[in-house]
Amino acid sequence: MRLLLKEIEKPKFKPSQIVTTMHNEGFPRFSMRHHTTLWQHERARDPGKGFGTTLADGAWYWYANWVAKVREHVHANPDRYA
Repeated sequence: MRLLLKEIEKPKFKPSQIVTTMHNEGFPRFSMRHHTTLWQHERARDPGKGFGTTLADGAWYWYANWVAKVREHVHANPDRYA
């Protein structure tokens, strides 16, 4: 039996893209400040959590699993963000 592994690049998102996505999904009051507070509270930049990475340009980029976590948060708090 042969097994082939294919390395793929995960899609990456800038914080502003995540905020815009939440706006487009009906949460216009979700702001960059809210995003920053959330990732700090969750300690989401901890490399062991796998929510994102730092690229060669020195900027932090988020993975889709973080976008899902943000989505879960805003849906759980619609009175705050809708």
